[in-house]
Amino acid sequence: MYKYRAEWANLYIIALHNGYTNSEGKIVPPIYIDDYPSIKEHLDKFLPQLKIRTDKGFTPYNLRSCIYMDDFFKQKIIYPNMTKFLPFYYDEHGFFTNQKCFIISGKNIGFLTAFLNSSIFKFCFKKVFQNFREGQEN
Repeated sequence: MYKYRAEWANLYIIALHNGYTNSEGKIVPPIYIDDYPSIKEHLDKFLPQLKIRTDKGFTPYNLRSCIYMDDFFKQKIIYPNMTKFLPFYYDEHGFFTNQKCFIISGKNIGFLTAFLNSSIFKFCFKKVFQNFREGQEN
């Protein structure tokens, strides 16, 4: 276990998106499930559940449109929705997450990650935002 970086578990997330326009204005085409027959065969087992999803894209297999999809491929800081320890992870490899997390993207944000993981920030966070963290320590 590492304090400021994630250890890859050799697991993947399948991002079947609807397509999007990246920050350079280039259109990235949608991911078509038929191009991945093994994945489609697996997902077909769950087709009834996929069809009733409210967040589906153009097909039951696709994710809904996401205007910030390009941000996942940029350098970013990833941090969880709910945490006791304030872990901020600097990602420059284009990772996605499999749980609800937030991201901060931008240029040259490595120093911001260091600050967010610092004792100074943790002290300020506890003092300023203590009402949001009732009963939690660390």
